[in-house]
Amino acid sequence: MSQNKLIMIVEDNKDTLDVIDIYLNSVNYETIKINKDFSSILDKIKQTNPDLILMDIFLGECSGIELIKQIKNSEEHSNLPIIAVTALTDASSKKYIMKNADADAYIGKPFEREELIEIIDIFI
Repeated sequence: MSQNKLIMIVEDNKDTLDVIDIYLNSVNYETIKINKDFSSILDKIKQTNPDLILMDIFLGECSGIELIKQIKNSEEHSNLPIIAVTALTDASSKKYIMKNADADAYIGKPFEREELIEIIDIFI
């Protein structure tokens, strides 16, 4: 586990956002919490330079899949690791998300703290 790494959490549910934030802070990751204004995600990434993004797939006003595509298609951020976070946990949903979003990894809700940290530690 790397200290002083910055993780951007993109999640529209405030309770889930706060739980993930607590999990990450407990192992010394710094966090940026995004729960609105998703359309300006590239600007927020440029301003904060995160080491990894946790992206909810179902954001009220837009699609996490579309946001991941937008990030991965930008020359500046194409190598930024993104973990898709979703309540869709069946095999076909996972396959669809991984194929269509071009996410680097996937985690289904609900998840345990240790499971989340293990996946993040693979990438940063």
